[in-house]
Amino acid sequence: LAITAFERSIGLDQFLDGIEDDQEKAVEAGFLADSTFQAIQDSLPVWYAFLDQRRIQDGDRIFYRFFPGGVRTQ
Repeated sequence: LAITAFERSIGLDQFLDGIEDDQEKAVEAGFLADSTFQAIQDSLPVWYAFLDQRRIQDGDRIFYRFFPGGVRTQ
């Protein structure tokens, strides 16, 4: 289980930009392939579309549950 806890209110674009910055660092370090980076970047707006409707509020949390072959987000 991993949890992302937000300490301030932000828009979806800001959130996705932060993810992109972190993934670019992972590519530079050799932890993430360019093709995987691009596939994730293409999917992020779909995966997190639910956040665009009300913005991310201070105190919000996203839970990630990991299992073989995938991740569930709540």
